[in-house]
Formats: sequence, structure tokens, C-alpha cells
Amino acid sequence: MAGRTRRGSIAALAILAGALARGQDERLRVEVEAGRVDASLRGEALVVVYQGDGRSDVHVHGTRRLQGPGRERTQRLDLRAEAVVLFFERPEALAGIEPAPERLPVRALYARGFVRLELAEGDEPPLVLEAAEVGLDFVGERARLRDVELRLPRTLAGRGGLGTSLVLRATSLLARGADDLEAREASLSPCDHGRPHVAVGGRRVTVRSTAAPPPPPPPVAAALGGVGGAAAALASRPPPLFSGLLPRRGRVRTPAPGSDALARMGETPRLVRVEGAALFVLGARIPLSPLVAWGTDWPRPIVEAGSSNKFGVFGRLGARFDLGRLDLGSLGGVDLAARATVDAYERRGVGGSGGVEWRRRDAAGDDRGQGFLRFDGLRDRADEDRVGTPFPDRDRFWLRGLLRERLAPAGGVEAERPLRVVLDAELSRFSDPGYLLEYHRSVSKTEKEQETYAHLRASWDDLALRVLGRAKVNDFQDQVERFPEARLDWIETPLAAHSWLGALGFDAALRAGALRRSPPRGGARSYRAARADGRARLTYKNALGPFLLRAWAGGRETFWDARSGSPRDIERHAAEAGWTLGLPLWSALDGSWGMLRHDVLFEVGTRHRFAMNREPHELLFFDEEVEGLRETDHLLLRVRTRLSTYVDRRPRKLIDLAAEVRHFLSDRGRAVAGTWSSVALDLRLDLSPWVALRARWDQPTHGGKPLEANVRVSLRPVAWLRASASFLQLGALSARRTLAWDVAWRLNPSWGVAVSQQVDLERGDFLRHAVRVVRTFHRFALVCDVQHDPDQDDTSVSLNFVPLLAPSDDPLGLSGS
Repeated sequence: MAGRTRRGSIAALAILAGALARGQDERLRVEVEAGRVDASLRGEALVVVYQGDGRSDVHVHGTRRLQGPGRERTQRLDLRAEAVVLFFERPEALAGIEPAPERLPVRALYARGFVRLELAEGDEPPLVLEAAEVGLDFVGERARLRDVELRLPRTLAGRGGLGTSLVLRATSLLARGADDLEAREASLSPCDHGRPHVAVGGRRVTVRSTAAPPPPPPPVAAALGGVGGAAAALASRPPPLFSGLLPRRGRVRTPAPGSDALARMGETPRLVRVEGAALFVLGARIPLSPLVAWGTDWPRPIVEAGSSNKFGVFGRLGARFDLGRLDLGSLGGVDLAARATVDAYERRGVGGSGGVEWRRRDAAGDDRGQGFLRFDGLRDRADEDRVGTPFPDRDRFWLRGLLRERLAPAGGVEAERPLRVVLDAELSRFSDPGYLLEYHRSVSKTEKEQETYAHLRASWDDLALRVLGRAKVNDFQDQVERFPEARLDWIETPLAAHSWLGALGFDAALRAGALRRSPPRGGARSYRAARADGRARLTYKNALGPFLLRAWAGGRETFWDARSGSPRDIERHAAEAGWTLGLPLWSALDGSWGMLRHDVLFEVGTRHRFAMNREPHELLFFDEEVEGLRETDHLLLRVRTRLSTYVDRRPRKLIDLAAEVRHFLSDRGRAVAGTWSSVALDLRLDLSPWVALRARWDQPTHGGKPLEANVRVSLRPVAWLRASASFLQLGALSARRTLAWDVAWRLNPSWGVAVSQQVDLERGDFLRHAVRVVRTFHRFALVCDVQHDPDQDDTSVSLNFVPLLAPSDDPLGLSGS
């Protein structure tokens, strides 16, 4: 037989019979392209030889379905070489030279001449093998390769721990099943470049599974340590390398069913041993001990060292490691990971941290919840913090936990009105008020108030239920505790609708709970009360020509079982009403972005709160939105303009500007009647992918300093450069207006730098200087941070080792570039 093969040829059908699982639907479907095909009988085997035509190699590609635990996966194969040989069993089933391929399983294959094999499943990166010669025995479950380079993607090299993509290079390689691999004159590296930055090599490298032996894998899967589905073998005639791979008489057996060996290869831990080991760093050879070994599930290192004016020399050494998966049956499973470090400060003492993280997935693999529990602490031998504040106890710590659990919707997510339930919980206990500012400055300055609570939220259609429990665990904080408090919202349910009479709706909110106001220890006395609050409102909407009218009216009633200065109960009622009249306008424009839509909305309205029988000073104060209510009447003026378009079939707001001002008609208890409020501006610009602006400005109408000013501009003109600048002022009485800027610049693939500064515009003094220099290697980076705090007269320098195990792991924050 000669000539280019066609789909459904003898080789494709024979591979289909031999390399697969039990059912027809699990068999490999392949196409083979070759210049010449020959078939002959060799003892007990039928041998089919494919060869190139001098201009192109033999090409085999195909797909098959694998039946794994609880799911089905599609495997894709692509193989190229100069020559291929396929060995089939039971030639007595042949009728002449034409076989019955569905009854002829493949016994072995051989490939020679620039062999390249790619094997992938789903969206995972492919396993890539390149070699001079490849021999596979599907019956004996063995593989022999010469001058081989094997590239394992991250998912195959190990999930969690030190799992990353690995490249194995060797002069010869022998695989025995899916869990035993031996290489001679080999090197192993996380770098996928031809000349890796870092590699470990030796005379002999073995990779063996440390888990319990799995069920026997199929021959094809075992042949390359899990590369199930290697569908073709190539050679002009079997050379000495291939001798011994063919089964002997009496050992012929049908290949085992297909399996998920490729997935098992990534999920089971491996022990790597290197004999006569040496470390290669940037081309230099550094001899190591006669034997080096490590596990792919060993922890990921955490290394940091530096020096500070206030702390002296400091260092951190630790690891993050995978704890495995906890099976929850029909609820899915929980992936667990842990982290532990030892911290040492020359002038402050020795401490450490530890914690566990988890992520829960349901039976379908979708995320359902995650959380962590961490502890940081040390025995501080100083007498006061950097700011000069003494602390009460030398044993200082921070215990923090966070949980978010998305409970399964009742009725299923396909239900028209599913019940959605989410549970959030947080724990934050620290030893003294100055600990976070001293050792976790970014948390102290930028994160929200530290608190301990559990919050359950449920929603169904237009009903929403919230239950909040909150406890004070740090006696130096000022907090409102809730034991617990529940709130039920009925959100604008339609009552009636007519095409020209308009729509009438109803909404209500009920809340009740036991509350306690707990000031800091040594301050004012605490107080508690049971509180119930209810609000009901009717809403009306209608279109009046080009105008949209919305009006509402309702009442509010609140009860407390104690009042300010007395244990007697108290109640308060209030009425409210208001209306808004809006004029929406829009037009379509042609621009360089394509079709543009311009929307403008003008609104005018009033809000009235009246018939109140209590003043705030008569009540026990817990929440501004309840106890802080006052009678008020004001006129509202608002305008919003928006320019939007579609980019890549997604809506995008190019310009969004809103302005709002209020005029107070009367306001009991405040000297603001007949005055105007400040003008609140909110601007967002997103004109191009590389520039964005966000501004919030609250400017008094009589002039003077703004009540609030927050402006930030971000630039990303190219993938390797990012810059931003921001201006911040909070409160008209604030003495600090700050300007901050930062730049991150990747100079080349190996080097990057980031610089940031913050200056106080009132005093003209700098508040912060920070410089980060990053030297990126393959799969890890060295990060040098230099920071100076002029307020504290503190300068620190640190050097960190950062593993780069995913594309998003970028110390410069330029991932995706």
C-alpha cells in the first residue's frame, strides 16, 4: 500500500480499536497524513509503517473522550514525526491484507525523527514531548525515549505546593506505568527556555508516585506516565531501541480500558530523586550532594529579609503548603492550604504567623465558599512603638478569620425565583490599639474597621432577609454590638399598573434586635436597648409626555425599651413624602468608536420629613440612619450626562458625569433654612483602554475648601508601563490634603521598577517614599523594597523571594502584559 492516507484508513481504525476504553464512544478518532504506507506480518504482529514524502512529516491528530470519576473529558492529540510504525495484535483475524480493524488493538508504536507530541484535555495547557526516538509498549505498559524533552504544564506537575510547569531533559528516558519514570543524564527545571536560569541535573533522575498504587491504568496511558491516548508510532523499521518492547509469546493480553491517568498524574504527589546532583544557575554549575530529593507536594517557600531604622535587621522564613482535599460527598469538597512563618526583628524580638485557608466547591466544581483563619504575634521587647506610644503587654498578636459561604439556592439555580442565601463572618482580635499600625500599617491605614460579626443574607423575589450578629472582642474599641438584629425588606412590589394611569407600588422595611453601645474601656458607660423599627411607603410612577414622575409617601415608627437617662421605654413616629420629575433625553451619534449614545437626565424634586415627636438627644444613639433622623424639607436638583458605546460587543461608558445640589426650605434644629447645600460632583472617564479618571468632589456653594475631594487618574499607554496620580482631602476641617503618585515600569523581560510618593500639600512635606526593584527569573523573582516614612524617620530595606507560579503572579502588578 502506498500513497497519502485518508480519513478512516487502516491505521486510524486500528488505533481506534487498541488505544481506547470499553465503549465505542470512548475510542480515539484520528486522522493520519503520510507520504507512504506499508503493511506486513512480523511473527504474531501486523506492522503498519508510515513515512514522510521528503517534503512533509507524518501527522497524526485526533480526539477521544475519557470517562473519569464523576465526569467526562475530551482529550486532544497531535503527533508529528518523520516516520511511524504501528504494531497490531491477532493477525489471524485478517482476511488477506485488509484487516478487521475494530478487532485489532494496538500493541505498540514507534516514532523516529524529530518527534513532537502534544496532548491536552479541555482548556488545560498541553503536555509537550519532543524526542529523537519514541517507543511505546501498550501491553507491557512501558516507554523508552532517546534525546527527550518533556514539558509538563502546571496542572500535571502538581496542584498546590511547589506545583508549577516543569521541563525534563534527558539523553534517555524509561517509563514504567503511570507512576514510575527514570531518566539518564537529565536536568529538571521550572524554566521553559532552551537555556534555563535555574535547573537541577544529575546522572540519574527518578520520579515516582508517593501515593498508594492506583488501579492499573490503560496501556496507552501508562506508556508515557499518564500520556493516555498517544495514538501513533512512527519509524521506517524497528531499530535496536525498540527491540524488547514487543510482547513475548504467552504474554499477549487485550489492552486495559481507558482511564484518567493524565489527571491522576497532576493530582498525586511525586518524589523526585537526583543522583550525582548539580545546580545550574545562569549557566554556572554548582555541585550538590550525591543525592537530592524533594516532593512535588512540598510547601512553597516564603523568604524575606531586610533592615529598618526602627526594627533593625529583620527576616521572615516560612512556607505555604497544600493540605489536600476534604471530600464532602454530595456537597462537593473543600481544598485546604496552610501557611506558617517565623519572623525575627533585631530590636523587637521573635514572632511568627500561621493559618489555614479553604475553598469549597460543589459537586459540579463551582465555587461555593472560601475563607481563612490566621494568627500573627510576637513577644515585643521594646518599651514603645515607633510613634512613641507605650503598649500594655509584651505579648502582642492579631487573630483574624474570614468566611464567605454561598449556600445552594432552594429550587436550584434554574428556578424562576430561586432562594439565594449567603453567609459572611469575620473575626478580628488583636492585643492592643497600636499593634496593627506598628506591624500591619497597610491594614491599619487602608482597610475597614476591624470587627467580629456573622451576617446571614437571604433573598427571594422582592423579599430580602438579613440577620446580623456583632460582638465586641477588643475592649479598647468603640462599637455597637448586636445580639442579634434582623431586618426584612419588601422591595417596591407592584400593586397596580395602567398604561396611562401609571403604576402603584409598595415597599416596607422591618428591623428589630437587641443592641448595646460599648465605648472603649475607661471611657463613657455602655448602654443597651431592644429596638424595633418599621417603615412603610407607597410609590407612584407615571410618564407625563417626555417627563417621568415619581412620588412617594409613608410613615415610620420606632420603639426602644429604654431612653436617654432613663430605663423607661420610648417611641418615635415620623411621616415622609416626596416627588421627583425627570426629563430623560438621548441621541445617537457617529464617532471614531462607532455608534455613540448620549443620555442626559434632568431631575427636580422635594423631600419632606415631618410630624416627628422626638429629638435625637432624647434617644439612645446606635445608628445615624435611625436615631439621627430630623425633620427636614429640601429641594433637590440633579443632572446627569452619559456618553456610551459598545466595545467588543460590550457596553462601555466613555463619560459619566453627575451633579447634585439641595436647597433647604426649613430644617428644625439646624441653622440651614433658606440655604444651599454643597454641590456634589461625580465624574468617570473611560475614553480609551489606557486612560481612566475617577473624581468625587463636594464643594460648598459659598466657596472655601471642599467637604470632600478625591481625584485619581490612571494611565496604561503600553503593556509594560502603568502610572497613576491621586489627590485626597476628607472633610473641610482636615489639615491634610495629600497628593500621591506611582509608576510601575517593566524595563525589559528581566528587570522592572516601581516608584511611589505621597506629599502633604499643606505643609509641603513628603509622607512616604517607596521604591521597588524586581529581577524576574523563570518561575521566580527577587524583589527589593526600599521605603522611607519621614513622619516616623524610619527607613527599611527588604529583599523577598517570590515564586511565579501563575501568569497573574507579578510583583509589579503588570500581569497580562
